[in-house]
Amino acid sequence: MHCSDLDNFNHENRVQSVSAGIPDEPVNERGNTTGNITNGGHVAIQGGWIYYIGKGGQNIYKVREDGTYKKRIHKAFRLSSINVVGDWIYYNDAYGEDRGLIKIRTDGSERTVLCKDRCRYINVIDGWIYYLSYGTYAEGEYKYDGSTYKIRTDGTEKTLLNSNEDYFLNVVDNWIYCISLENSINGSDGPLYKFQTDGSDKTLLTDDICFCPIVDGDWIYYINSSVGNNLYKIRTDGSERTKVIAEWVYAFNVSGDWIYYSDKGDESNDYKSNLYKIRTDGTEKTVLSNDKDCSDINILGDWIYYQISYDTEFHKIRTDGTERQEADIP
Repeated sequence: MHCSDLDNFNHENRVQSVSAGIPDEPVNERGNTTGNITNGGHVAIQGGWIYYIGKGGQNIYKVREDGTYKKRIHKAFRLSSINVVGDWIYYNDAYGEDRGLIKIRTDGSERTVLCKDRCRYINVIDGWIYYLSYGTYAEGEYKYDGSTYKIRTDGTEKTLLNSNEDYFLNVVDNWIYCISLENSINGSDGPLYKFQTDGSDKTLLTDDICFCPIVDGDWIYYINSSVGNNLYKIRTDGSERTKVIAEWVYAFNVSGDWIYYSDKGDESNDYKSNLYKIRTDGTEKTVLSNDKDCSDINILGDWIYYQISYDTEFHKIRTDGTERQEADIP
């Protein structure tokens, strides 16, 4: 399970284009939102173009926001964590001899291997790529890692930031937020920490057993495995721990003043789950769809992209619950 408004994204994460040669269209300051990255990083947007990974993690496509000019720009397998900044797309490629952290031009040319690490939760911001490494292949053998690194977008200055085993990764305002797996029971949740982007000042924020943290503004939202998988939020300084959703949350993302999430269902509704939205203060809960076990929730503008019960097909629906349809991701 992976957890993952356009106006906010436009103003906060973009600047006017110079390097892309499209002066009238903006260029991202960061490659994707923290919520989308946490949810697998299947889609990203820049300058009127949507870039996305096809079903089953195969191929990279781009299409205009209005659905025109759809084009496959790269053929590959087992891709994840797409980020777009300027003329470049950054992603993880887990297949083939030249696997690792990859960048490719937005027209599909100049595929470049930046390092041979198999990466999760890639965050591209301010000329650096931050990621969790889950191993490398060397001389035909796989070596597990689990550490946090950063590397320049040109592939230089690879730097170890934290050698402890972490999971999930949000990079915001010179801080890295993650959970520690050192004492994890199931290998995917643990206490929530932050440390500086140079690796210093590691700080415990909460010893709740956290899953799927997403930093949005001054708040961190997370599934609290210690309390029935309810959704909590806490300030980025560790204060004001607050329960937001008092039910089992299966997956979620945050955009603007809204949380978009799916639940597990229980005996009261024959274990039927739904896709919902709710205010970040826990009010105005609204059913958007009756789709079951929605996961990999990615948000672009007023569209929600998601998978159902780990189906490889993506669906999309407006953030007001209208126009549900196949996402037409090949």
